Amino acid sequence: MEQERASQTPRVVSAGVSPASLDGTSRENQDSVPPAEPGLVDGLVMVSPGDTREVLYGNSSTISFIQRLSKTKGGGQPQSSSSENEAVPSDHLVDTNTPMTQSTPEIIRDQDPRAFVYPSRPMADNFVLCFWDFVHPVFPVIHKTSFMEKYERLWVPQNASSSNSATAHNDELVFSATLNLVFALGCQYSDLVMSAEKTTMGDEFYQRSRKIIVFDVMDSTSLGVVQLLLLTGVYLQSTTHANRCWNTIGLAIRVAQSLGLHLDRPMRVNENQLGREMRRRIWNVQTPLLIDDDYLQVDGEGTQPSSHPSYMGLSVYSSKLFEILNDILNIFYIEDCQRFPSQDGDANSFTKMLSDVMNLNNRLDVFIASVPDYLQPTSASVSGVNEENKHVSLQSKVLYCRYVRSK
Repeated sequence: MEQERASQTPRVVSAGVSPASLDGTSRENQDSVPPAEPGLVDGLVMVSPGDTREVLYGNSSTISFIQRLSKTKGGGQPQSSSSENEAVPSDHLVDTNTPMTQSTPEIIRDQDPRAFVYPSRPMADNFVLCFWDFVHPVFPVIHKTSFMEKYERLWVPQNASSSNSATAHNDELVFSATLNLVFALGCQYSDLVMSAEKTTMGDEFYQRSRKIIVFDVMDSTSLGVVQLLLLTGVYLQSTTHANRCWNTIGLAIRVAQSLGLHLDRPMRVNENQLGREMRRRIWNVQTPLLIDDDYLQVDGEGTQPSSHPSYMGLSVYSSKLFEILNDILNIFYIEDCQRFPSQDGDANSFTKMLSDVMNLNNRLDVFIASVPDYLQPTSASVSGVNEENKHVSLQSKVLYCRYVRSK
């Protein structure tokens, strides 16, 4: 890192705040965020009349019915969809105008400028690098290239022409909160942080991430919010907040369902490869491609170089392994204890259980045999592993641990 870049102080577009690099001082942005547009209200539901983006609530929902009525108001036929919406089936969708939600989320607390104080540039770069090396290969829920473009913009002077809309403001808040989670996860693997301080530092970044989101996330439906919630769950699973982790992932599932991610349908017309693959990485209705972030294309279809093992291998093959694990849980760990033969149970019960064990064990053997060579347990010692694809060693070990646990 060049010396002049290392000494730069980040600019936080997301909050309209310029955090200091070391002394903890910052200033609040005096620009106001435009108020939300009033919506169409009846006794049951409110719908914004100008909304144009799709959120899935179901064709039978009241909000879907009212939204269609609002389109026919003053005429016999619904208004034609814009070209952006024509490719997505509209019979199950409610349109929204902003990337964040159906209406601007409610602000539930004042903005705390201290939440936007980032580490110095060298330390921040190190935490981000550790995240890409140790966390992203295991949980590839954000797009590295897009994220790093926004990250680099934090360290340049503020552009006076930056958008001040409520939508852009909230989107940048989500990015800033996500960045703090990247710091929280990355610092756990950093050589710059003493082992005794990693838990405390991680919690500090996590608390900042919570403070940054000043709007009610329950009002929000966007891919960025889903990614934020998933990374929050990834962090919380290594803490003492088990209930918080469980509920956070539950909320992520519900927001993802609102976006229709569980249906594997395009979120917009002419969905490009990047959008499609990121959607599938979040919800594996269809298995994502074995292709790294750098090769995903906005125009056309990118491919993974044959000489470079994809870090998506762990995610793709873990998904297949989890299908077997799900059957194991359903057969042997359900609440109905009658499935388990008692000590004085009949021979048929024991025979059935033994048959299930043998069948599942065979499926696990077939699975591990289908795993590519670079993800096999011995791959860590192969000569092809180098600094550029060091994720191979990590992923092979994680996949093998998951396999042994299933066994």
